Amino acid sequence: MIGYVPQEKSVDRFMTGREHLELIAALYHLSGEEAKKRVQEALKLVELEEKADELVRNYSGGMKKKLDIACGLIPHPKIMFMDEPSLGLDVQSRLRIWEHIKDLKARGITILMSTNYLEEADQLCDRIAIIDSGKIRAIGSPLELKKGLGEDRILIELGQMASLKMKDLIEAIRRFEFVNEVHELQNTLEIWIKPQQDAFAALFQKVGNGHYPIQAIHYMRPSLEEVFIKHTGHKIEESPSNQGDSSTRAEN
Repeated sequence: MIGYVPQEKSVDRFMTGREHLELIAALYHLSGEEAKKRVQEALKLVELEEKADELVRNYSGGMKKKLDIACGLIPHPKIMFMDEPSLGLDVQSRLRIWEHIKDLKARGITILMSTNYLEEADQLCDRIAIIDSGKIRAIGSPLELKKGLGEDRILIELGQMASLKMKDLIEAIRRFEFVNEVHELQNTLEIWIKPQQDAFAALFQKVGNGHYPIQAIHYMRPSLEEVFIKHTGHKIEESPSNQGDSSTRAEN
């Protein structure tokens, strides 16, 4: 029922990829024909058929992680546990692992994984649990968690303005009902708003009609990083990760 892909590579560098999978099949007491079939299926799924009979010591980091995934697939699991599946991989290898995870999901396998890469959780997962100091701080879909912050952020970069004129503009913006906060950051206005369809147009019109010198405008939805900070009080890279007590758990 259960497959497992550990964080640390569990491969023996002096065995071939095929030998690894045959060993896993033997540990699950699969018959000769069934073992051969599942080994070939797993190799094909992770695109290691051509490298199956090479020693693992010649594999790249991405290939070793693919082999780990293939080992987890041998029992034909309904649930797959993955502990930081793309940790330490280069960008290209990470994207390939993401594609394999999406493929497993499409095949109907439920995947429960831990990750400290918030982009990974956002891209791959249907539900996310943010865990900090051993406690679940928030749980929901990526969209639900981001919407739960209740605010979008707009940055308006302005040209040089007299301080009095800037003050007048800030006061005018604060009068909008959808505006929660306004901060001035070196000729840039940071505006936190309640998500509203016509908010951007209304602000643009207010600044434009006042003939203020607009350099650029940026509209940003909340990110998972902001969700993490909101619920834990710190950035994920500031977590005591060496103790393993702050991370993101995610489910496909």
